[in-house]
Amino acid sequence: MRVCLVFTAFTSGQLLVFPSGSLLHQRRPSTFVFSGDGNQLRKRRSPLSSLMLMEDTHSSSFPADSPGGKEGSSSSSSLSAAEENDASSPLVLDISDFEEMRASMKEEDVTREELIKNSRDVLKASKNAIYAVHRRDFERAAKLIEEARGKIDALLLPSLSLFPSLRSGIVEAAFEEFSEAVIFQTFVKQRRIIPRKDVGAVSRTEYLGGVLDFTGELNRYAVARATKRDVEEVRRCASLVDELMFQFLQFDFRNSDLRRKFDTLKYTQKKLESLLYELSLAGTAFVSGSRASQLEGPEAAAAEGRGGSGEKDKEAYN
Repeated sequence: MRVCLVFTAFTSGQLLVFPSGSLLHQRRPSTFVFSGDGNQLRKRRSPLSSLMLMEDTHSSSFPADSPGGKEGSSSSSSLSAAEENDASSPLVLDISDFEEMRASMKEEDVTREELIKNSRDVLKASKNAIYAVHRRDFERAAKLIEEARGKIDALLLPSLSLFPSLRSGIVEAAFEEFSEAVIFQTFVKQRRIIPRKDVGAVSRTEYLGGVLDFTGELNRYAVARATKRDVEEVRRCASLVDELMFQFLQFDFRNSDLRRKFDTLKYTQKKLESLLYELSLAGTAFVSGSRASQLEGPEAAAAEGRGGSGEKDKEAYN
């Protein structure tokens, strides 16, 4: 089977009869006939305006002695030679390259699952450490923090060194929670914010996220101290949040998780300010009540003494 591309342009009616018996009614055509491999078989010059695909099912569409037949047979032989060359030529596709990429992606999937599991363990230990600090169980908090640190050093960091792109999602959340636990424990025990280099192998984003989450725990801690009437500790917490607010205002977080966490810092600042105000009012009422009770004591005793002496005088008079 040979496929010929026929390009024609129409100007006036004309009937062409090809040797294969195919009929093409055209208007003053100029025909360009090409074989499947692009070799030209027949050509008549004229502007091109249409494209037709003609299929010749005869093995000898053009006689051998005709002009088209000679050119057609030579083109067929050249096409067969090209097919043989293509069959014998080596493949241009590097199979080993695809196999290597497939093995690497499979290893990455396995590593991802392991990271998710180990990150959950780090998250759990860090959260329990924060609750232990709230209960002032510092020994248990230190033990849990060291447990989380050990999993980070032994399990998370080696895997992330092979596939750094996996440091996102729950893995990043585990590092942030660990940072929050260390920062909170250090503040309650030492009254300071531990620097990033002393926390461990956490990134800037993870450390800043831990600091912002820590302010939420700081608010809970301040409320607990307020119930003990520890005004100085509440005032220290409020002062720290004010300083953190000033520092975070220097950043440009744009639309990110840090931006949303920073928005919660504003509410924490307002809550601590309200808490201090309520404590000041409660303190004033307490002092006023104490002074009133102190004044009422002697005055009541004096009034009672006056009343008692009057009764005695009345009895003596009678």
